[in-house]
Formats: sequence, structure tokens, C-alpha cells
Amino acid sequence: MSTVTLVPSDKIMNVDGEIVVTDYDIAANIHAIQWDGSKGEIEYNDGTPNEELTEFDEAGWVAKHKQVKLDLEAGIAAEEKKIADAMTYKDKRRVEYERLIQFEMIYDDKLNDTTTWVDAIQAIKKSYPKE
Repeated sequence: MSTVTLVPSDKIMNVDGEIVVTDYDIAANIHAIQWDGSKGEIEYNDGTPNEELTEFDEAGWVAKHKQVKLDLEAGIAAEEKKIADAMTYKDKRRVEYERLIQFEMIYDDKLNDTTTWVDAIQAIKKSYPKE
């Protein structure tokens, strides 16, 4: 059983603590619907008293939430791929270089007579060769 909270005015759909923001159709006078897996409540925004819920299409809302998450993740992945594809080898190298703590690596190599920094730089250059 899942806990579900819907707040249509904010476009919020919360299932088991995971929030997505999306459009969905619910009566305009509903402020929120809360469901704890076995019972729940409808809160109204027009002065109508709150209504207790004993039945709720939990599976339907959980499935909709899951689909929205998948769609959002696919959109993010597609956008990230588009950005990565537009990057030159210089851009890609710069991103990788920035992830390194280079001064610390150089210092540690000097103290320990190692080549960690040089190895890391060579690996980046090999991964992203000049075009």
C-alpha cells in the first residue's frame, strides 16, 4: 500500500514521499487529497467540509506517478545527451579536469614518488582525443 497526496493547485503528486509536479484533472474545489494506504481525506477549498475516504484509486495514481517520473527522467537524460553531444573534446576534458583535485594529486605524487596525477591526465586525454 502506498501513501498518496495530491495538491492540484500546486500540481503536486506525492507517492511514498517522492514528489513530482505535473498537471492532472481533479474537481476545482478540491484543495488536496490524502491517502495513507487504507483511508484518507479530501480537503476542499470552498468551505465544503472535509470528506473521509474509504476507497481510492491508489493503483491508478501510483501508476500515473511512476509514468510521470519515467517521462521526466527520459527528458532529463535526452537533454543531458544533447548537451554532451554538443561539447567539443576541449569541453569534455575541462569537465574531467575540474573533477580532479590536481594540486593535491601533484603534491601527493611528489611526496610518494607516484604518478597518479600524470596517469589521470593521460586517461582523460585518451578518453577525449583531439578531434
